[in-house]
Order: sequence, then structure tokens, then C-alpha cells
Amino acid sequence: MKKTFFILVICLITSLKSFSQDWQFVVRSYLGDGTTSCDIYMKPVEYDAKLGVKKAWVKHVIPKFFYDKDGVTHTILNGYTLNLVNVKCSERKILTSTVSYYDGENRYIHQESIPYSNNVFEEILPESLGDFLFGLICK
Repeated sequence: MKKTFFILVICLITSLKSFSQDWQFVVRSYLGDGTTSCDIYMKPVEYDAKLGVKKAWVKHVIPKFFYDKDGVTHTILNGYTLNLVNVKCSERKILTSTVSYYDGENRYIHQESIPYSNNVFEEILPESLGDFLFGLICK
């Protein structure tokens, strides 16, 4: 019994370590008030040949943020969002197609998705976070 428990613990630690290594720290950004920071991480970029876009999962770790669900604004403390960012590099356009919200205890809270059939890629605003991500994703 102890041996089985020990093996399970080792497997759990190994899987957590490999999961955490997939995310690479990108930048610490400061939000509108200039004092609240947001740490941004990114997974390796993938190319979707069918859609002609580069995709990257981007994680925003934020001390306090809000989201709307069913017309009600909710607050999350010390949580994070996972965002699927799609970029058309040749056109300098970007689309965040999925945003998933997690609380400070890594519990899934809510997800917002935009179906590809309804997607609208937007021009990338110079000197914005989108512009910074464009540089990383399309290099």
C-alpha cells in the first residue's frame, strides 16, 4: 500500500512539473492604474494550416479581475485566464477565440468562446499587448 501511494505521489509531482514547464514567462505588464501587475505566460506556438493562422495559449495571472456572466459582474481574486490567441501574421490581425477563467485555487469558473464561423480578426494596435504577442507569435 505504501509503495503504491509513493508511486502515485511521484507520478503526480512529475505530471505537475511537466505541466508547469510548458508555460514560459513572457512579461509583467501593468494595468491601467499603473500599479497592478499582470504576469503573462505563453505555451509554444502552433500553426493551423487549415485556417492559415498561428495559435498560442496565453495565460494572464491577475490579482483581481472581473467577468460578466448572465448580466452579472463577478470578481475573481488572485486568479488567471487562459486565452487562445489566433494571429494572421501576414495581415497583422489578431483574434482571441477562447477565454477561460480560473480562481486563485485553480478552479475553473467560466469560459467564453467565439465560433470560427463568427470570428472577426482585428487590426493589431501598435504598442499594445496584442502587438507584443504578435512579435512573439509571428517571429
